[in-house]
Formats: sequence, structure tokens, C-alpha cells
Amino acid sequence: MNFAHIEPRHLFIQRCDELGALTAAEVWDMESLHQFRVSLRACLAWQPLWQITALPADLGRQTKQWRCLLKSVSRQRNHDVFAAYLQTLPHSRALCKRLASQTRAPRKPPEPQLLTMLQGLQQTLVTWQQWMTPLLFQQQLVVVRALYVESIRQSLQQGRQPSPRNLHQLRLAIKSLRYLLDLLATVSADYQVLSGHCRCWQDKLGYFADLNALTRWLKHQQQPRLAALVCGRRQALAEILWAEREDIEQLLTRVMATPVPECPQLVRAFGLQASAQRV
Repeated sequence: MNFAHIEPRHLFIQRCDELGALTAAEVWDMESLHQFRVSLRACLAWQPLWQITALPADLGRQTKQWRCLLKSVSRQRNHDVFAAYLQTLPHSRALCKRLASQTRAPRKPPEPQLLTMLQGLQQTLVTWQQWMTPLLFQQQLVVVRALYVESIRQSLQQGRQPSPRNLHQLRLAIKSLRYLLDLLATVSADYQVLSGHCRCWQDKLGYFADLNALTRWLKHQQQPRLAALVCGRRQALAEILWAEREDIEQLLTRVMATPVPECPQLVRAFGLQASAQRV
């Protein structure tokens, strides 16, 4: 199955093509892991936009499969991140060697799992392209944008002090909004700056998440001194991020004030028909 007959090749299809190229690659490196995680997480963030034209059971199975793949790939990616960070810490050479011995090979998940993931995504997108109308898509964008913004605001209101759990939930919520803004930025220039701002916050919170995961790993490796050092850095970063949370509120206000693209823009950007038709 391919999308050669669909023009223009919009971001949904581009991500699908990227996942297809990774599935076909024989060997994965660190960059392959990164690209796979980004593309699949983007698809998870976009799934609510596809719900109307897909069977709930199909999306439910997809979500479970995709999250299992992400969990497997994230463990591999964490080892790379840990190794890079440990090299900056004192007296960690032996620990780096131990980490290297724990890194699994090959990095690429089993190909049957990847093929199942890819086939399910392709079928979802073909069905979406056949039956989605510009007006319905615009309404979906409005609803999903509001839901993601509300999720972030709820995370910001959960306590006066930051906690690893709170910042973890905030990171996940901002990640979903970032991928939605990336999509909107391909249609409307008004969203390009907002998308970049959101990505910046995702990177900040992602660094905190890396420190949090490294702290847990060091404790498991019975390295209390190194764990305490990383934990101190994690706590300092948490306080800095929490002190700047008003910046996130301002971003959310700007996002909600920015008009969702008009139907003619969606038609041009996604090759949609004025009414649902088979392509």
C-alpha cells in the first residue's frame, strides 16, 4: 500500500513514510531510535484526529502496539543518554563500561512488530483520506487543541511545588500539543513560532526526565553518591522550570487565540475533498 495518488504529501503521510523507511533499514543507530520515537509519538498525538473515520477497536489495538514499541525503544535510547551524561561525572568510567555491557543489540525492534505497526497506520490514513471532510477536520482540530491545552493547564495547577510526577505529566501534555502545533504550522504560518516555543519547553522538560531516569538507574546500580549528585541537579532544574511556568500559560493563551486554519487551507494542505469521497 502506498500514497502515491495523494497530493500534496502532507505531514501524516510524511511521518508514515519515515516509519516505513526505518522499518526497511537493516541496522538502527542512535539517530534511528530518535527518529522512530519522534514519528511514532507524533502519530499517537494525532490519533484523536483520526478517530471519526476509524473503528474504536482498531485504534485501541494500535495504541497498545505503539506504546509497547515505544517502551522498548525508549529503554535503548535511555542507555545512550545515560552513557553521554555519565561521561561528564567524576569517577564514572567503570559505570560506563557496565552500562555498555547492558545495552541490547540489535537496536531495531522485531521486524514483524514494525510491519504490523506500519500496516495499521497506512490503513488508518487511507481511510481518513477517503472519508474526512475539511469542515469535520477543522472541528476536530479545534476540539483536540482545546483538550491538549486544558491538560497542560491541569498539570500546572497540581500543587505549588514541582514534583517528578507532576513535571512528567506536564511533559507528556506539552509533547502532545507540540505535535499538534507542528501539524498546524504546515498549514498556517501563525503557528510556526508557537510550535517552536512549545518544542523548546518539551526539550527542557525532556532533560529533566532524563535526569530523573538516570537517578533511578544509579540507585538501582547501588551508586548512592552519583545518584545524589544527579538528584541535586534534577531538583535545581525542577525549581527553575517551575519558576518559569507563567511562560507556559502565556504560550497557551496565544495558542488558543490563534485561529485554526480555514477549510480552503485544509483542502490545499491535505488534499481533502469538499465531501467524503473515495480516492
